[in-house]
Amino acid sequence: IKNNNSKAISPENPPTSINMEEKIESTVYLRSTIYTFIAVVIAFLHEPMFLLALSDMKQGLRARITVASQFGKCLTEIVLLVVFVKNSWGIEAFAIANITYATLLFLGYFIHYTNSNVDANVGLKNNGNRSVSLLPRKLVLSYTSQKPITRWYEQYVEASISSTIIMFWMQAIQKWLLENGEKLILVFLGTSQDAGEYMLVSNLGSIVARIILQPIEEMSLAAFSKLEKKQDDGRDARRSNSKNKKDDTKNSKSQATNLPDEQKEQSIYKLIRTLSLTMSLGGLMFTSFGPAFSHLLLHVLYGSKWSSTNAPFLLGFYCLYIFTMALNGILEAFVLGVGKPEHLKQYNYWMFAFSVAFLASVFVLIPYGIIGLILANIVKMLCRIFVCLFCYLKPYMANKHIYVTGNDSSSRKFQLYDLFPKIPVLITFLISFILTQLSLRYIYYNDAANVKFGLNVA
Repeated sequence: IKNNNSKAISPENPPTSINMEEKIESTVYLRSTIYTFIAVVIAFLHEPMFLLALSDMKQGLRARITVASQFGKCLTEIVLLVVFVKNSWGIEAFAIANITYATLLFLGYFIHYTNSNVDANVGLKNNGNRSVSLLPRKLVLSYTSQKPITRWYEQYVEASISSTIIMFWMQAIQKWLLENGEKLILVFLGTSQDAGEYMLVSNLGSIVARIILQPIEEMSLAAFSKLEKKQDDGRDARRSNSKNKKDDTKNSKSQATNLPDEQKEQSIYKLIRTLSLTMSLGGLMFTSFGPAFSHLLLHVLYGSKWSSTNAPFLLGFYCLYIFTMALNGILEAFVLGVGKPEHLKQYNYWMFAFSVAFLASVFVLIPYGIIGLILANIVKMLCRIFVCLFCYLKPYMANKHIYVTGNDSSSRKFQLYDLFPKIPVLITFLISFILTQLSLRYIYYNDAANVKFGLNVA
């Protein structure tokens, strides 16, 4: 890839814009597409094992495999682009690196589960303990539903969860459209300069989303699901016991089992409160300090040719978008983790409403350019946060009769503001935002020599 002055792109000489009309050889593009397709297929193969590790909360295993895969991907890119630079691999190097990444992920999980006393041909062990099948196998008869099997796939997937799987698939498609809709819009409405600036900003912002937010959201979903499942199992056990006991035994039994259930319900509250506070504080950090230091970050990473564009201003707004993404991810993990099938089906309709709200926001804000797209994404996230809070989380807490202990040791009913930082904390972040903006305006931008001073301050 070359710049307009025919020099190789580097941190000191970045591209001034992305030329969408610049053609790539059709054979190179075709090979890169084939390599990417192979990487997608391999990624599909490792997905069931990844979900099993996620469900079992094996975070250490996930961390080791992910780090090794990322290292292998980076090493492949370095070898092809630097060591064999004369071969001009170009975009093919990145496509081949994706194959390396997906292959290492698959091998990591496959080796772990094949060496963990798991029979790849049997779904269940003889001792009755839960095991897994790495290959498609029919369900054991005792674990299937008592209803007669009428469809061929019911031999492999329980009918009780097949409908839930379909709903998750529908939500995954809708989420993909919501998360990538602005890229599709840029293809038809944006210019090459707009595309270059937005891709730079979104790629920098997605580093935070991929490395920090996504793992926390995945772990939260698994934790909420397990806690809710334990509550359901406890209620079912109590109902079955109550039918077989006499009235006096039943009353004592219910009193003995109420305390564990209350503890489990409080555990869900404590988890969602801890995660909401953590995401809120982290998002406020980005929102308060990110806009003031976005120009410095781009200047240090890519030089003045990118820092002199609108990219720093866009990156500042993108910090607010990261805040809304962080909070929405935790709240949606709660909804999907504790929601019943009818709630998940209802949330599919909300996802369609979110799509309509996003398109309406784009239509109104697109005259403002890329900043309008970022604001439309923020509006979309705020809508999702509002629905999760008022339509799912608040009714759930009210139904569970969650009580909060105040500073004076008195108990009161749960309120939504219990999930977020207190007013003095918000005022502190607001003052920090004002001070950093004043510093940016009157110190950093006042003299070009203050770039070095700003680096020291950062």
